[in-house]
Amino acid sequence: MSSNVLILILGHVDAGKSTLMGRLLYDTGVVDERTMQKYKQEAEKIGKSSFALAWVLDQTGEERSRYVMCCMSSRMSTFLTV
Repeated sequence: MSSNVLILILGHVDAGKSTLMGRLLYDTGVVDERTMQKYKQEAEKIGKSSFALAWVLDQTGEERSRYVMCCMSSRMSTFLTV
């Protein structure tokens, strides 16, 4: 039996919503260590090492360059299987 958890995160711009969700997904095993290391290396390359967890959700070049999430709906099916 599997169950889904629906989580709604609300917050001001730059409040850490993506970082929080990235942390939850990493801590629950949805994001593996290898993927997290890749995000950490990519973030360090541009001097934004604290953004690695947010990049679990912010995956496009536009999102990363603007530091905002542009589209979440395409990623929801992955997260609903947790």
